[in-house]
Amino acid sequence: MGIFKKYYLAASSLLLAFGTAEAADGPIGVLALLESYPLNLEQSVGEHGCIVKRRGVVLARQGNMELPEAESFALLSCEEGILQHPENVSGVFGGVLPAVMLEGALTDFEIPAGMSAPRDRQYLIKLSYYNNADLAGRSSDLEELQTLVEPLADPYRNEGFLEVHRASGMRTPDEAVVLYYDSPAAGDRFRENNQAVLEKVGAFNKQHLVSFVYLVAKAD
Repeated sequence: MGIFKKYYLAASSLLLAFGTAEAADGPIGVLALLESYPLNLEQSVGEHGCIVKRRGVVLARQGNMELPEAESFALLSCEEGILQHPENVSGVFGGVLPAVMLEGALTDFEIPAGMSAPRDRQYLIKLSYYNNADLAGRSSDLEELQTLVEPLADPYRNEGFLEVHRASGMRTPDEAVVLYYDSPAAGDRFRENNQAVLEKVGAFNKQHLVSFVYLVAKAD
């Protein structure tokens, strides 16, 4: 199995998540995809009222959504929107202009006790455009998938959900989701042991999405 096929199967299952979400009625979330790895990112974003929630390198991608090449990613929580002041964008990222920047309402999910350190996890970032052809069916299909996945061993977990309101570098997607397995090995076990679930999720993608892309990433 090739690397992109392998990661497609990993990411195809990442359509829903489980955990306790914290309300996103305060800080603004920003997901940036960058062509290089900015130095001193924590300092530069801090000078503009943001904190780094997660950052790392992009390893692979799979999907039918057009997206510029990216070497790294950064998920930020900001006091106010960045895109409303486009002249400041490069300064926020230490002089690096993101290839793509998405901004909107960020929901954080609780990370259970005992999980591995971020650098040891396998991260996946999913960007989606929905077709909105059957909202009730989409909701019921997600509930069915949740019922199937929740009791399984080595499950993926949701770290952040971004309801995208504005974008630069691409047409505004509906959402961006940051998910993770506890380790690459846990992801391998999940995929190997749950082919039927993956097939159901593939059917969900085909029925409810116009286009999507999955990014496989490693966090710092």
